Amino acid sequence: MTENTPYLKMFGFSLYGLLSSIYVNPEALMTLTLLMCIDTVFGVLKAHSLQYDLSFRSLFSGFFGKLVLLLIPVTLSLGLKNLEIDGVFLVLWSIKILTAAELISMTANLIAIRTREPVKNFDIITLALKHLREKFINIARGLTDLDNYEDKK
Repeated sequence: MTENTPYLKMFGFSLYGLLSSIYVNPEALMTLTLLMCIDTVFGVLKAHSLQYDLSFRSLFSGFFGKLVLLLIPVTLSLGLKNLEIDGVFLVLWSIKILTAAELISMTANLIAIRTREPVKNFDIITLALKHLREKFINIARGLTDLDNYEDKK
């Protein structure tokens, strides 16, 4: 492990530099990623608390959907950078909106764990992000559709 440490540091610095050059605040993005991981843990605890069936596929699908949402600020930033528009404000607000949605989701999961009753998220942020996540997951399923592989030969 110690022989790979310089490479990991070099990768980390390169990623930090890349994100900084396209207006994405690396600390905010890492904080958002951490919140998504914590929310996933709370979601697993909620599923256990409410006695829902939890499969690896549903866990992976949910976590993958959250990670895909991280592409929103990066894509927005790349597009604005390509158009030569100062997009720091928009990128930071997109990260703040995603962070707020994660905090709302974590709160709803904690309430469901405590009361042992499901909690519905009806805020506009969660509904919009859920719609985007479902679209991205459907696109990913379409790209990895192995059922139709035989037909394409």
